[in-house]
Amino acid sequence: MKYLSTLLIACVAQVAFAQKMAVTVNPATAQLFEESIPVKNGKKVNVTTGSMGILAVLKGYATQGYSYAELKKKGGESFTITLEKLAPLPSGYTSKKLELKKITDATGKVEKPDRMGLYGVTIKGTELNSTPFTSAITQSFIEYGYKMDETGGVFETKEKGSADVAIAAELIYFSKDRRGDGFQVSIIVEWSIYSYAEKKVIGKITTAGYSDTAETQFNPELVSAFKDASLGLEGNSEFQKLVKK
Repeated sequence: MKYLSTLLIACVAQVAFAQKMAVTVNPATAQLFEESIPVKNGKKVNVTTGSMGILAVLKGYATQGYSYAELKKKGGESFTITLEKLAPLPSGYTSKKLELKKITDATGKVEKPDRMGLYGVTIKGTELNSTPFTSAITQSFIEYGYKMDETGGVFETKEKGSADVAIAAELIYFSKDRRGDGFQVSIIVEWSIYSYAEKKVIGKITTAGYSDTAETQFNPELVSAFKDASLGLEGNSEFQKLVKK
């Protein structure tokens, strides 16, 4: 009898500790991804697993996501991720000259050196401040219509080239899965916008990125996820106002 009572108390405590939250998305046509795996709208998640996260993706909208640690702070039994449409640059818009200054991996899960695998095969590492990543992000801004300084940035020791504004990207959430032949990658990025004229950070904006292009190599899939996260910043009306010339 004592054993059954103890077991019952343990079960009740476990249920209470789980702290489930139902996550929905607006518009309802968007797709939710938990740890890069597609899940149904209204997915009940365990917010006590703080390192995990969930993203909402819909073409034409900025991808948005939250770690479960963030959702736990919000509290409640349900939460709706509301996606914002990507805002095109207004007619006649001219931006200040921007430069990508640095990409930081705050998760500690992504950046890795090259290493030796089975049978002496070299496994390619991941360096976020390498050309495939920095060039892809810079080009994404240019294609959206922003002016970018491609001569400065992360490879320069000088504080400023011809740029007016520096952008730094901090990776604060990452997950990957491998279904089929390729990788699926989810990221959340906090962008810091620094004004050289004001000598301070003038804004911080968080976006998310998801990629599933059937790429069999990890790094190109991660690059694609960063481009998606970049698109969310480029199409953000607040950001557009901050860097308007």
